[in-house]
Amino acid sequence: MTAEAVVHIVDDDVNVLDSTAMLLQLLGHSVQKWNSAFHFLEKLSLAEGHIVLLDLRMPEHDGFAVFRKLRAASYQNAVVLMTGHGDSDLEAEAISLGLSAILHKPFSEDELVAAIEGAKVSELR
Repeated sequence: MTAEAVVHIVDDDVNVLDSTAMLLQLLGHSVQKWNSAFHFLEKLSLAEGHIVLLDLRMPEHDGFAVFRKLRAASYQNAVVLMTGHGDSDLEAEAISLGLSAILHKPFSEDELVAAIEGAKVSELR
């Protein structure tokens, strides 16, 4: 991840959005918060090295639909799915689509750091 890289957090739950952003900023990351999948897709730059933390369940689009739109727009950066609704089918679909990782809410600081570090590694490949 370059110095200009940003972790984009896309979640309609303002509490998750704010707390995750605060934690990442305390850990030294630049963060952009999006509480609307629509606005995120509309405004997102395709800059390399950015990482997206993407909520699965949102009113406008689910995380898988957003991920597919990102890939259709040639966005190849790492995307980590966040969900409070995990099951084995979800895991299998996420892996088959090429998501970098899945974070199950509520997640710990260690889990968040591991997902971000894993996403950085996947960006280098």
